[in-house]
Amino acid sequence: MDSKRRLALAIVKHLKTEIISGTHSDEIGESLEVAVQCLEEAYNIKSDKDISGLDCGKSLMDIFSDGLKAPEASVSQKAIAEQLKIEGNDQMKSGLYQEAVDTYTKAIQVDSNNAVYYSNRAAAFTKLGENQKAIDDCKVAVGIDQNFSRAYGRMGLAQMNIDKFSDAKESYKKALSLDPENSGYKQNLDIIEQKLAQNRGGAAPGGFPNLGGLDIGSLLSNPAVMNMAQSFMQNPQMQQMFSNMMGGGGAGGPEVPEQSNANPGTGQPPFNFQDIVGATQTFAEQMQRDNPELTEQLRSQFKGPNPDSEKEDK
Repeated sequence: MDSKRRLALAIVKHLKTEIISGTHSDEIGESLEVAVQCLEEAYNIKSDKDISGLDCGKSLMDIFSDGLKAPEASVSQKAIAEQLKIEGNDQMKSGLYQEAVDTYTKAIQVDSNNAVYYSNRAAAFTKLGENQKAIDDCKVAVGIDQNFSRAYGRMGLAQMNIDKFSDAKESYKKALSLDPENSGYKQNLDIIEQKLAQNRGGAAPGGFPNLGGLDIGSLLSNPAVMNMAQSFMQNPQMQQMFSNMMGGGGAGGPEVPEQSNANPGTGQPPFNFQDIVGATQTFAEQMQRDNPELTEQLRSQFKGPNPDSEKEDK
């Protein structure tokens, strides 16, 4: 059998596999059927027996994919690429992100089969705000090394940056499956879950809004928080301060002499923003002292995405 007919048989075999896969619409399936009929007629392919007798060792798709792979870099080329990577890492540390992109690109041109170069360039692209380019590089990196957790993490971060939270969730889940102890991946996955919950409902249970990822409903239903808040508000100083803010303590309250800088018409001292800052700080200190675990939980809810340690891969 000549090579041209063998190629035609391989194409027909591939097209028939596509037809029965069920991944295409009826219209595309019909077009594939027509293509098969044309090839069978042109190359005198009379039955599936001709196709089943074809043994290439690999599928046509595998042969095609292998042909796209770049040739393996030589030892000297790998050494040059590694030196370029080190230069790019130094540029990242110095904040020279565009220069780092250019240097990592040179490394890729010398050795295009190294996943680390694409992952590091993705980190530089993210710093420049070019998140889609970062995602594309991460996809190449995980295509080369499917167990490269850092590339999945960096892809998740870039996806978060452009609000692709569902995609980011899958990327971070994969990163965590490969690196279960990475606290940054865990934190960002929690943030993504909160964002997705907000997008679905927009409010926390009980009708309270989710503000910046902080579940107000859960906060107000937490006995520890409410006990501390109640104790804090029973402090006479706090009561006087908020009374002054609201313009008076009500009928029968102590009179305060009119002052030139008083709240107009109230006879009360002026609103003092520093008092609010001081009161907030005092309450935070009390929470930290009395319930450090709750304080840490609230702090983590307010945090934004962890940008993934920018220590470049060695």
